[in-house]
Amino acid sequence: MWTGQRRFQTWNWDWRWQDPIAGHTWEGIPRPENVFIEVEPRDGLVNRPLATFQVTGLSPGQKVGLRAVTQDEAGQTWAAAGVWQADDQGRVDLIQQAPLEGTYNHADSAGLLWSMRPTSRQRAPVFEPAAPAYPVELTAEVGDAILARATVVRRLWLEDVTCIEIREGRLVGALCRPPGEGPFPAILLLSGSEGGYDQKRAAWWASHGVVAFSLAYFGVDPLPRALSRIPVEYLLEGLTWLRRQPGVDAERTFVFGPSRGSEAALLIGLHAKEPPAGIIAMVPSHVLWSGLDFSQGRPGAAWTYQGQDLPFVATGWSWELLRMLVGQPVRLRPLFEKALAQGVPEEAVIPVERLQSRLLLIGATDDQMWPSAEMARAIVTRMQDHGRENQVQYLVLEGAGHVVLYGYRPPVRLIPPFLMGGVSRETNVYGGQQAWEAMLNFVRETKS
Repeated sequence: MWTGQRRFQTWNWDWRWQDPIAGHTWEGIPRPENVFIEVEPRDGLVNRPLATFQVTGLSPGQKVGLRAVTQDEAGQTWAAAGVWQADDQGRVDLIQQAPLEGTYNHADSAGLLWSMRPTSRQRAPVFEPAAPAYPVELTAEVGDAILARATVVRRLWLEDVTCIEIREGRLVGALCRPPGEGPFPAILLLSGSEGGYDQKRAAWWASHGVVAFSLAYFGVDPLPRALSRIPVEYLLEGLTWLRRQPGVDAERTFVFGPSRGSEAALLIGLHAKEPPAGIIAMVPSHVLWSGLDFSQGRPGAAWTYQGQDLPFVATGWSWELLRMLVGQPVRLRPLFEKALAQGVPEEAVIPVERLQSRLLLIGATDDQMWPSAEMARAIVTRMQDHGRENQVQYLVLEGAGHVVLYGYRPPVRLIPPFLMGGVSRETNVYGGQQAWEAMLNFVRETKS
């Protein structure tokens, strides 16, 4: 446990590597010769669980160790392992059987893939593979003897996805396309307080049949350095540009905004002449907050429209803000809760009842950045009060943190690791799967 972990639960995951196979007593355990690891698919996206993961050819009732090993871009070894007991047919089925002991503790065919941790000590490790497709070696072991081997390839995105950097007019970002001519649904991806754009996230969406435009609105030259006085018109320009791209179904265009980006996504829905088909607000806010430019002292508005600052709720100052700016673990939730408790002016509340788009809200109950589950509920309540409840879906991720992971994998550096949070890796992994399935269904089921 390290200092930041003692102060609060923002990075409270146990990263200690303890090999359950090496720690097990294997004396007298048979070592059959015709053992096989049956695993399918051998090559697949990281959000897809293994449809088959069995070990066959064991002696009935015997114990066996299973191990998964890969390396990150720095050459650091990551591993997961456990001990299982074969059934009466000499078989271990990870879909049906939990390990007797291991790096995870229940039946899950992908458990060895997401529960991997670095085998050397790291304070707050984040797994970055050397390539978008990374191999994981699987072994069945008894003591020092390896009985069987297999390899699976896990992909962050499909290899036939195409991505290009966009610098057109004042727009900056990355556009990723699925293979084929379309027409495809499309999504405008916005960042949160980290700024910039994320081509990897766009490629992830494109791997699922959606044209994705990750649009930067600050943090990249020549855009503003900080989240401060960002014109809504710029965001609207990004949506219009995406709609005009070849192969895009203009009537099935969506907007995704996490955290501070949820404010931007909702503002797009309010001010677009042709509203998007749907808006996905991840760990969202129901109010507009102050900007993040502290160069002139107390920050002002985060957003402008038609040259005017939009009203906002001021968060006030906290040393945690300084910690965030230098990349250290932070817990800003009390700061936002205090500001909300002091009263929110009506003009700073986002008038979601005016939205014409369908709305998907995703909140997390262990969000230590801000109270996203409660703020998402406030949006739902406001929609209900105006008779618009049929327009909104709300998903609560129990025990998940501010950053929602996608896929059965160790945490990948999609956005800064100091924003993670979450009760455990397990709650974040399964919460992320819930969120991803909900988002993909939302896009697929929304009609033009």
